[in-house]
Amino acid sequence: MLFEDDFQEDWAAPGRAARWRPRSLPWLSGGDGTVRTPRDGDGLCVESGYGLGHGERPAFTPAPKGREAEAHLRWAAFAEPEARGPGPYRSEAELTARVFGTDRHPEGDGTRCAMAALICVDLDSGLVFDFACTNGFVWALYERLPRPGADHGTFAYAVPVRARTPEAWHRCAVEVDPSAGRARWLLEGEEVFSVDRTGLGLDPRHHARHLERSTPGPRAEVAPGRLALGLGLLATAAVGQGVRLRVRRASLSAGTARS
Repeated sequence: MLFEDDFQEDWAAPGRAARWRPRSLPWLSGGDGTVRTPRDGDGLCVESGYGLGHGERPAFTPAPKGREAEAHLRWAAFAEPEARGPGPYRSEAELTARVFGTDRHPEGDGTRCAMAALICVDLDSGLVFDFACTNGFVWALYERLPRPGADHGTFAYAVPVRARTPEAWHRCAVEVDPSAGRARWLLEGEEVFSVDRTGLGLDPRHHARHLERSTPGPRAEVAPGRLALGLGLLATAAVGQGVRLRVRRASLSAGTARS
């Protein structure tokens, strides 16, 4: 086991900064979220909105004019260390989430409104293997991100894998086997989605409706050489919606894949 956290200590307790690396937004050093450990048995609590006052409903902070497109990942923190080497890798977390203000978004509850996510990403290749929650569904997110100096095509898929209610907890795990070019999404120990050729897009006969965005360019199979574990809050435009994420425990391991 490379990393494990049950969030029984304060997020800002001595040593915590070295265990989790927050991701800043250009205009918010801590990202667009407030983090606390309520000590009520349900681990970490992250609420969207910078500097929320007591009793305020979570809502994302509008980005400065002209910078809205830079803020899809509104708040995130990544575990230290990453998994590296031949793998396989496994990341896991127990989480629940509630999205607020879905009536304010033109598309209502869904991936374009707001999500809370277990992030699993190889930043070298740009490959993303996330679990995400909206009020109504658990989603498998499979992406290849753009990278500086690279000309490969990019894509982002959001595949609903199970219906949910905002109060439900979920045991989510992602296994990535670089040698096999395979990634698996497991929910409560059951495989709910998989990719057999990492780096390539999904079969359009089955997943065209799940493709959220793409750009042209060469596409090839890619074997991830590292995997970072993170937690995140995501949204497109901030129109009054927000998210509350709860996480009981999170872990990252390398060298052993479990079924």
